[in-house]
Amino acid sequence: MRGVDPNGDTGDGGVILSEGEYMTLALLEVTGPARPTATHKRSYPVLGELIDAGYVEVFGSIYESTRVITEVGREALRKHREAGPGGQNE
Repeated sequence: MRGVDPNGDTGDGGVILSEGEYMTLALLEVTGPARPTATHKRSYPVLGELIDAGYVEVFGSIYESTRVITEVGREALRKHREAGPGGQNE
């Protein structure tokens, strides 16, 4: 997260996500619960950061797990999109 705090808050209510973070969250937003095969092309370090930040949750075992965007992750996407140019990767 490129924000001022670990949750990506820029201090003005906006959230700035890296392109990889944004793309991964946006993918999970539209697909819903995703198996590892749906997110395998996303960077594992990025997924780890999103999980650590509470934006993504993992359910199940390592082989049968699913990744789900959390409400905190949805809020980060909303704030990122509202941040406008430079903070919007759409």
